[in-house]
Amino acid sequence: MFINLKKYTKKLFLFYLIINMLCISNHANSMDNYFGLGEFQYYKLNNGMEVYLLPYENDIPVVGYNIIYKVGAYNEIIGHSGIAHYLEHLMFRSSDRYNDIFGFIAKNSAVANATTSRDWTYYNALVPQYNFEKMMYMEADRMNNIAITKKNIELEKKIVLEELNAARSNSSNISKLYDQMHSVFYTNERSWNIIGFEDEIKNASVDDVMGIYKKYYRPSNAIIVIVGNYSMDKIIPILNETFGKIKDNKESIPIIDIKEPRRNSDKEMHIFLSDYSNANNVLAYMFRVADTKIGSKEQFTIEILAKLLGIDNIGKLCEYMVHSKEPKASYCGIEFNYNTRGDKVFGITLSPSKGIDFLTLDTEFRDFIKNLKKGKLINNNDLSLIKESSTSSFIYLKSNIRNYKDLSLQYLVAGVEPGSVDIPEIVNSITIDDINLAINKVFDFNNGSVTGSFLPQKDTK
Repeated sequence: MFINLKKYTKKLFLFYLIINMLCISNHANSMDNYFGLGEFQYYKLNNGMEVYLLPYENDIPVVGYNIIYKVGAYNEIIGHSGIAHYLEHLMFRSSDRYNDIFGFIAKNSAVANATTSRDWTYYNALVPQYNFEKMMYMEADRMNNIAITKKNIELEKKIVLEELNAARSNSSNISKLYDQMHSVFYTNERSWNIIGFEDEIKNASVDDVMGIYKKYYRPSNAIIVIVGNYSMDKIIPILNETFGKIKDNKESIPIIDIKEPRRNSDKEMHIFLSDYSNANNVLAYMFRVADTKIGSKEQFTIEILAKLLGIDNIGKLCEYMVHSKEPKASYCGIEFNYNTRGDKVFGITLSPSKGIDFLTLDTEFRDFIKNLKKGKLINNNDLSLIKESSTSSFIYLKSNIRNYKDLSLQYLVAGVEPGSVDIPEIVNSITIDDINLAINKVFDFNNGSVTGSFLPQKDTK
């Protein structure tokens, strides 16, 4: 059966937009990334698998879904990096009932992908309604019966190593600097790349992969979110017939301690470049934000602070550095990555203007932070403008997708009840005192912050 997609182009675009907003992004860094999805229906299968149905009334004959397993790089152990990502690849090879999972997906006119993060692994797909049940049988089989064989391990090993080498060769100097700073910023398992180390990938065994699979790929550790013109009356019988027949593993899931020890100094990280004169020079800072609960007022306060200082080269810090009469920097970027467990990174990146060296730029930045802490640079009017724009962005987004309330996968995985966070209300409650508290919490050079930059190769001697 063939679907003529041309007549559904506009509706599919909106539908695909909603599905993409369900996907977890490791680069979300502003209030605009929040979205309202709602009037959801919740159900839990007898084996513990959680189901969220987001009805989307339309005549598009397509269903979208995400299956999230609460396992990622955090769950790996020293000496076995990259196993969670390795398993994600194997999930597209074969299982007891399906010799070619990737081919099966294509045969059923589905578009599917998967991503591994530090906290979870998720599989998403868009599929015609008439093939949705077939896809659920496949998903259930690969949850319970994926073929983790020596042959598949070796076949996929080549692909994973190619991905690692491609990431290395395509990485800019700036990306390499950030990777190095990240490894200094964190001291636990989070310091390694999600793809893993090359020698450990080469040594990956059936037992390594099976250990992750048997422990974490199970109904009680999984969530499925379904978006489409479907009702629970139709969905639940399908899920009970597929996932519902899987017996859950009774082994308890270990709680991974990712708490970072307090450190009392700023660390410097430099990369020496032989082609320094051609490098896209940057001075980068990573500030530590102690474990902040997703959906809390503190999280939103720090996001508002990021906007006040500079998103897209506009804000107090960026105005001072880039847009003043005597610019110190040609670029100013700020990022607050909230959707990880444990300590968060508040990152600032500056590119020095022509004739400005790193020492001068660093001094200017630190002087700016001193004045910021004194409460001299941000006032109530600044805050009101940012709050208004943030709330308007959210309401506009919400109105574009009807009466949907906020629900994001990072909230679900973090255990925050969907719909329990009223974003506009929280944002409007933030005061200038809250902002000043956040400033002093974030910009602490004596709490394990990391400063990174490039230096010419000759300076190593």
